[in-house]
Amino acid sequence: MTSAVAGFDRRLITPMVLGSILNPVNSSMLAVALIPIGIAFGAPPAETAWLVSGLYLATATGQPVVGKLVDRYGARRLHLLGSAMVGVAGLLGALAPSLGVLILARVLLGLGTCAGYPAAMYLIRSEARRTGIDSPGSVLTLLSVSAQTIVVIGPTLGGLLIGAGGWRTVFAINIPIALATFVLGFICLPRNRPTPSTASFDLPGIGLFAGTLTALMLFLSCCRCRWSRSGCPRPPGGAPGSARSCWSAQWHRSPPPP
Repeated sequence: MTSAVAGFDRRLITPMVLGSILNPVNSSMLAVALIPIGIAFGAPPAETAWLVSGLYLATATGQPVVGKLVDRYGARRLHLLGSAMVGVAGLLGALAPSLGVLILARVLLGLGTCAGYPAAMYLIRSEARRTGIDSPGSVLTLLSVSAQTIVVIGPTLGGLLIGAGGWRTVFAINIPIALATFVLGFICLPRNRPTPSTASFDLPGIGLFAGTLTALMLFLSCCRCRWSRSGCPRPPGGAPGSARSCWSAQWHRSPPPP
């Protein structure tokens, strides 16, 4: 264990941890901001729920793709790109004039934050190859504990930020965190060249996966409509088609219980 710790480049640990906590901190902080955001934009919970769904859909779709990109182009490039996207998303969310723009910022956050963990795993494997010994288990433990801890303190942190500067600070806090992650990644992460890959991306599969997840979420939302007069959760502005028509059909067929 001692030789493994000595062989592992300790400069990588801080940018790895910062990159891997970007997703859980943004997932947990928003929980206490949904009501203030709904009040600010006059949006019901059915619409603000897309702030949560948008990030999770983007993450679920993007993480497998980013993992492939990390193998092809290396951890450093994807780490820096993801950090930059998080910073842009934080600025966009802090200045968002409407709920639709805010949801766009959350989707961008989901795409940017899903680069941190695959990049960290790539760096751990590359260090093991470089040193010829297994990477220390303490590094994996640190990544796991950091992510779990930030999930626990995220709502409290979000409440403190909202109390200090309003709900927009929940998005603005991403700017300094992303900047620190980008600078440390630029300085510390190695410029190694990844192994060339001839495997192509399954773009139709990616599109079908994302579309299926979205359709499944809308379908499950519509299944609850028969128990509520408020209608289905739908994208802000009123999404035409499935959600609205499903609510109408369910409401007329099955009146809600008393």
